[in-house]
Amino acid sequence: MFDHELRTLLLDIIEGIEILVRTRLAYFFSLKHGPFAWTDPALFPNFDANYNDFERWQVKLAEQTNRARKYMSNEDTVVHFFKKYGDCHDHLPVWILTEIMDFGATLSFYRGVEKDIRKNVALSFDQPEELVLSWLLGLNTIRNHCAHHSRLWNWQLGIPVKLPNARKYKEWNIPQLSNRQLGSILYICSWMSDKLVMKDYWHEKALNLFVDFEDLNLLHIGMPSCWKDHDIWKRRC
Repeated sequence: MFDHELRTLLLDIIEGIEILVRTRLAYFFSLKHGPFAWTDPALFPNFDANYNDFERWQVKLAEQTNRARKYMSNEDTVVHFFKKYGDCHDHLPVWILTEIMDFGATLSFYRGVEKDIRKNVALSFDQPEELVLSWLLGLNTIRNHCAHHSRLWNWQLGIPVKLPNARKYKEWNIPQLSNRQLGSILYICSWMSDKLVMKDYWHEKALNLFVDFEDLNLLHIGMPSCWKDHDIWKRRC
């Protein structure tokens, strides 16, 4: 029961974060380079040929575009765009493209794009771009884990997430918080949700879940025993 509700809670907030990141990427990229420049590898200098390959990303985007054209209705923006502008454009503008990206493709976009665009997106969360990249990697791992209905209780991240500098961000001065446990992801979600429309709804749902199942000892998911006293939760209550 707890695992099921926790998975739902995490998937809800990750979807909201994903939409915000996609929207900001589309905005800052098109502002600098225009709507169709996402096919230019020179504008993605941070792709790693061994892991985050630009060509594989392009192939994935083409597959997602073709799927959207095949299965979506005539009123859909993808179908409408190609019906109206297909004679002069082979590719979607970036603001439509990001609507059909999955989380993995969005993560690749963020990883590969120029650093100044990453910085602008990261400012949405008041954190450095390298740290936000670590957060998105962690969220992608959690999303995949939840999507397969895998157990969250006593589960640990394979790659630890980076946590903010506690000297600069006093809210993150939490010695009990492990960057390998799910609790750190929940704290990250709490922080990132502050920029989302759904923040009040999500926080009420999260707090109710933690209180309802407090007898289970939330240390098993990496939630510090004094989590109620931490500003990351208190300032959003």
